[in-house]
Amino acid sequence: MLTKHMEHFLTRTLGEKPQPLKGHVGQWLAMGTTSLFDTAVSLTCEPGKGALLQLSPTRSMYAKVAARRGVTCRSVALNAERFTLDIDTLLDAIAADTSLVVLCNPNFPTGNLLAAEAVSKVLDLFDGLVVVDESYIDYTPDGSVAHLCEEYGNLLVMRSMSHAWAAADARLAVGIARSGLLTCLRHASATGDVSPLLAEHYKQLLRRSPEMRKRVNQTVDERNRVAAALQQLPLGQYVHPSSADFILMRLPHARTVYHLLLAAGVDARQLSYHTELPQLLCIHIGLPHENARILSTLRGIQPGMLKTKVK
Repeated sequence: MLTKHMEHFLTRTLGEKPQPLKGHVGQWLAMGTTSLFDTAVSLTCEPGKGALLQLSPTRSMYAKVAARRGVTCRSVALNAERFTLDIDTLLDAIAADTSLVVLCNPNFPTGNLLAAEAVSKVLDLFDGLVVVDESYIDYTPDGSVAHLCEEYGNLLVMRSMSHAWAAADARLAVGIARSGLLTCLRHASATGDVSPLLAEHYKQLLRRSPEMRKRVNQTVDERNRVAAALQQLPLGQYVHPSSADFILMRLPHARTVYHLLLAAGVDARQLSYHTELPQLLCIHIGLPHENARILSTLRGIQPGMLKTKVK
């Protein structure tokens, strides 16, 4: 399941034709999901000729990496109302030059999970590399598709230590795949393996797994509590279900509400810069007192405040 670009790259690097992507499932510790994804793109997509396919809306990082690598980035729009994925639409969008498909699970900023059956269908019908970004999967671990690596040699699952593990400063990510694919990624990586110091830091993080799980459980409880409270607001809003540590909310006057939240020191993102995301806000779930401030600010919004024009 090697793309031509991957095969040519590895032949030049290794001095021999590489073997198919087989072997046992393993892990590779990398310098963050951006670096890991950049390596995957450089390995599979030929600049000026190759293309990758992503969902829309999704993380902006994928398109930025593609642009930096001189690779075309095409998007498949999720359902406009509930942001669900039509798998046949995705498969129809795969073109002759598509070397990589990237899926975010749970997706940012929509917060929804992908069905393992849908990912399996992509892997069955596409012989390029499929990257599933599970940066937020710790908030819904049962939704992971990492087990599919046992069956498919062209699947790379990315995990981040920046969110649930609270280690964003370390910029650590884990790539899960067959050992053959991990070997290919190591050869293509510009940064190589992480330093022994970071590797030891990663081991220390894993030893604190019970603390992480306690923190995640608290975040999930808070997310559910905040989502229920948001649904009671008289702002004409729709609160999208979320499997991550953020909530997407559709409401009129989203830009004005965003600036009111910003003035109150609330961690929110206004998403009208996405043409497909008019009138949406993404709210990060924090500690209980931070979430209380979010709800207090929103409950304090009066109709007259929404008529204020924001520059």
